[in-house]
Amino acid sequence: MIPVIAAWLAITGVTVIDVHSGARRAGSTVLIRDSRIEAVGARVAIPAGAQKMDGRGKFLIPGLWDMHVHLGGVEEDWFPLYLANGVTGLREMASSVENLAKLQRYRARVDRGEIIGPHIVAAATPIDRRSLEKPAPFGVLTAADARAAVDYEKSLGVDLVKIYDGLTRDAFFAIIDEAKKQGLTVSGHMPDTVSPFEASDAGMKSIEHMDGLLLGCSKAEGWLRRQWLAGQGPRADMLLSTFDASRAASLGARFARNGTWQCPTFTEQRFEANIDDQAMINDPRLRYVRKDYLDDWMRQRKEPYYRLTDKRVFGKNLEIAGILYRSGAKFLAGTDTPFAYCIPGFALHDELRWLVKAGLTPLVALQAATLHPAEYLARSDSMGAVEAGKLADLVLLNADPLADIGNVDKISAVIVGGKVADPGMLLRKVEAAVR
Repeated sequence: MIPVIAAWLAITGVTVIDVHSGARRAGSTVLIRDSRIEAVGARVAIPAGAQKMDGRGKFLIPGLWDMHVHLGGVEEDWFPLYLANGVTGLREMASSVENLAKLQRYRARVDRGEIIGPHIVAAATPIDRRSLEKPAPFGVLTAADARAAVDYEKSLGVDLVKIYDGLTRDAFFAIIDEAKKQGLTVSGHMPDTVSPFEASDAGMKSIEHMDGLLLGCSKAEGWLRRQWLAGQGPRADMLLSTFDASRAASLGARFARNGTWQCPTFTEQRFEANIDDQAMINDPRLRYVRKDYLDDWMRQRKEPYYRLTDKRVFGKNLEIAGILYRSGAKFLAGTDTPFAYCIPGFALHDELRWLVKAGLTPLVALQAATLHPAEYLARSDSMGAVEAGKLADLVLLNADPLADIGNVDKISAVIVGGKVADPGMLLRKVEAAVR
């Protein structure tokens, strides 16, 4: 990182992207003091001694958030890769008690300005049906178990509660209710026992991976769900042949009314649907990935589970996302990194492209990584837009992301908490470390 010597930094002549409206505010000056944006406009007085950055011909957007990642044992070697790609915030979606404590210590150091890194919000171990592999307190059977699990997660200092799909109906609704009482939100997978319409009405905050939506959009949902619970899961062809676009539109309207967010993680779905895609396997960006991850990703390509995935389901999920968007549902950009071939930082750029392919506009895709995370996290006062008073987490681009969302990877500089980073230097550092 290159520290800002003066207390002030001025980016001059830049085109600021207004992520609320999509307006391009050319010839702007963005004045930063310490870690906050002080002023934005065409006529901003620049204090004597301020460090200046020439933004002419460039575009300025808020720092990006990847809203679905897994940081494991706090993989700090990934963090420069995220920052090099303009990702200044991460939502960790499943962390052991030990790793959650590590993340919280790391976050405290970032917040105190001791180190430069992405902001982090985190869930602990997901709550699911109790089993040998999932004992208490995170494995639950009854409503009482479920409430106790939420209470325990609250004591750990989680930012949200994540759930998996094995929960009973009683446990699911108890988790939602107890989380509300504890001031927490619930996100994750759709339980097999609950319709997405019901989950949204109950107050589930976000649905990850579009989990359960294809079943929820089936004309035969009730019968298929009974078959599923009886151990006869519906085949892909049954789900696809009974798909009802009008039901998907109704679901999108329900999500919009209830404030249920969608985090599709198409980058993760893409692997399962295109497991032999040579462009994915030979991606030159893999040079930034450690060998142990590359070996594991190659191993996953041989697993029968992924070999049985139906490519048509991925295409249908893209279609459903477009219908949900047109019906008013809001989206978060997440990747499930480091799932196979989801490369930290780069995967978020890929996700934004997939969102556009699904039918979202470039502006809305960009909002899914900037404005919408701020709204979802109730942090709109401090992040999500290039505005006075907000944190100086910014990405300077060499091309217009609203003309082509792919331009989000044409990064000139990244500013984190008012400090400037050279993305090329960060990438070279990561590449050298993984060799």
